[in-house]
Amino acid sequence: MTTPATCEIAFRNREANLRFLQQSGTYDGLLEGLPTVEMNRGIIESLVGGQWSMHYDVPPYLVPPRETPIETFDDRPYPFGTPASLPSLICVARFESYQPTTGRDGDGSGLVVIWFQQNFALPIDDEVLRHLAEVDWNQYAGSFWD
Repeated sequence: MTTPATCEIAFRNREANLRFLQQSGTYDGLLEGLPTVEMNRGIIESLVGGQWSMHYDVPPYLVPPRETPIETFDDRPYPFGTPASLPSLICVARFESYQPTTGRDGDGSGLVVIWFQQNFALPIDDEVLRHLAEVDWNQYAGSFWD
């Protein structure tokens, strides 16, 4: 019998297993024009709002994305906002631990995490992993019951 493959991620005070990973292009559907700061804000708000209460009774955790300005022609401003891009892929992951968070009931704890990276995972971008290693699992994770 083989053991199922796992992907353990180290948070500050807990190791958790990756249970689900969905990835899509950040600008899928953008047919014309440049991404902007305003568009990026809408993408992020939609992602975070769409994952709310989907799992674990807590909001998703967003790894703050790096936004890169896009240079345009100096002789005229871009008419649709401030051009800037996020990394090319959106990653939405569900992590679980079979230990409840400190001070909460449940059979285990889990957290939905949203981040952006340039290439398809796995692997998860090193900068994202370093960030998650500083995240307090007990503060952000919610409970689940089997």
